[in-house]
Amino acid sequence: MDYSLRQIFLKGLERYFLPLPKLNDSQLELLAKRLEVSGFRVSVGRTIRARKGDRAITVEGSGLAWSNMELLDPLAPVIPALLSVRKTRVRGNPYFSAKLTRGRYRAQLFLRMEALGTWGELRKHDLSGLTPDEAGVISSLLEGSRGEVLGVTDYPREESRILQFGKKVYYESMIDGGEFIANLRTVERKGIRNSYVPRNSVVEVEVTRAPSGRRIAEVISSLDEWCYLSV
Repeated sequence: MDYSLRQIFLKGLERYFLPLPKLNDSQLELLAKRLEVSGFRVSVGRTIRARKGDRAITVEGSGLAWSNMELLDPLAPVIPALLSVRKTRVRGNPYFSAKLTRGRYRAQLFLRMEALGTWGELRKHDLSGLTPDEAGVISSLLEGSRGEVLGVTDYPREESRILQFGKKVYYESMIDGGEFIANLRTVERKGIRNSYVPRNSVVEVEVTRAPSGRRIAEVISSLDEWCYLSV
């Protein structure tokens, strides 16, 4: 999978956002050093906080940077070096937690931007913060599903609940899992008709069986430089 940078400015939050690969400790250290060389005062943990005058940058290890300043100049030059760092094998799942109950598979997704703090602003400006790796994992979760999933679309359906953000109108309704996946909008793709994960970042579907841990691990590993390799 090719990696490309997609910076998003959300006017209502007065912040620039930049989705990044999920970062291991070595990558975070490399990024911190780059910011220090650029004159920032940096504190490092699983979250980097950097400041220079009235400019501040935050980078989460989960794969998102945000700032009150434009991010491409300070961060874009270090991206090739970040992607050359050897991937780290980790236990656990950096993308979601899930459980199967009475034939219903419920997954709480750990998304970079399509979450509570920025979800409404993205809808208001007709944008998506869903990254390709996140879309790939969602698609794998819905493989083999039957029936419908609660989703949000930019086109009406029967018995939709209308959602309005600024001048933009969306529709929350039950939607066929295959249709939801086919229309899933990402930072890199906008279709004629688009679907979005609900604001609570939960997908729940009826399945004959839950996706196997091995299958999920294969999907995550295939995402290459967008993510950690998963055990």
